Amino acid sequence: MRALVFFFVVLVAASAWAHKRDLSYVDVREQGATLVLTVDIDPHDTPLVERIDRDGDGVMTVAEIDAQRPALEAFVLGRVALKKVGAACVARRLPTIAFYPDVQMWHAEATFDCPAAAASFTLYLGYIDALPRSHRAMLKVVSDGRVRVQTVIEPRQAIIEPRDGSWLATGARFVQLGVHHIFDGLDHLAFVLALIVAAGSLRRALLLLSAFTVAHSLSLVLSALAIVRLPEKPVEVTIALSIAVVAIEAMRDRSSLRLRVALAFGFGLVHGLGFAAVLADALFSSSAFIWSLAAFNAGIELGQAWLVVCVLPGLLAVQAGRARVWHFAIAGAGPWVILFFAHATNAVLVFAFVLVLFGLARAPRTAKVATRAASVVLALAGFGWAVERVLAGA
Repeated sequence: MRALVFFFVVLVAASAWAHKRDLSYVDVREQGATLVLTVDIDPHDTPLVERIDRDGDGVMTVAEIDAQRPALEAFVLGRVALKKVGAACVARRLPTIAFYPDVQMWHAEATFDCPAAAASFTLYLGYIDALPRSHRAMLKVVSDGRVRVQTVIEPRQAIIEPRDGSWLATGARFVQLGVHHIFDGLDHLAFVLALIVAAGSLRRALLLLSAFTVAHSLSLVLSALAIVRLPEKPVEVTIALSIAVVAIEAMRDRSSLRLRVALAFGFGLVHGLGFAAVLADALFSSSAFIWSLAAFNAGIELGQAWLVVCVLPGLLAVQAGRARVWHFAIAGAGPWVILFFAHATNAVLVFAFVLVLFGLARAPRTAKVATRAASVVLALAGFGWAVERVLAGA
């Protein structure tokens, strides 16, 4: 039961990060000696969040953003610089600023005059180094209407010289982004854990996760290609509710495997729409878009597969009725990979979940009670996030 309490405490602590997007979008359009730069970022990700959201309700309004406009401009645009042929480009006029409260995104556009029309330039994105190491920036460079560069900028890479990258390098970047998204997305992480609790065995866990994988891969492709699109808010609310529904289903003694597979597949379709939202603002060219989308989805699958590796020792321990030394070795090593891509609380959350499974293996008589308790914790988290997202912007 101590492991269960630990799991609950970590889940509550990790919830503080659940609303963070940890992703910004940077576009550079080349027009001869002129460069047009646009930056889209969620103000919640910046150190200014407490100054902006004065009432602490987690939702920023246009009035709150306007009150801190100078601070936001200084934090983002004040840390951005462009150079061509070794000379600095000069901002032509005041930037265009906008805030979209429905998606909580701050948009800035600035035009720079450069000393020459050379094809190469250097971009300095200093604001990235002032953000958590889990933050990523999606960079796109368009020249003469053609996407020349598309890549993902990671922390400590503030100085960039955009070059026409190989397809392999581009794919590797988007694989990393997919892995980062599954590890850093607390709601997706919690849903996978809820599926494992509902499964009850390794074979069933693999079956449920396979149904979830097929479903979210399908809806990710359909949404990213604009064949199926739904508003972001209902999707996010449904994702939160999916955690609660699956967790409650896990508490039922008499439930068919077919029903649980159907739930994993159905909610997987919704989670895929959430994954697609990450790429919605990329606006890639058609050929590069397909490649980037495939790489991003591959990253999600790799991240999900690693989660299975992390919890596998716990599932095997439950089946064997005891935990062996190698179970503890893998369980201790697995979360370190998650730590590389996401917040520390998410890595600790996975480790705490495995400890709960080890506790079930040591005390099989109380396994049923502990499983239900874990399900209640996940269900409460799901309902809490759903209410928070419904009230956001209300």
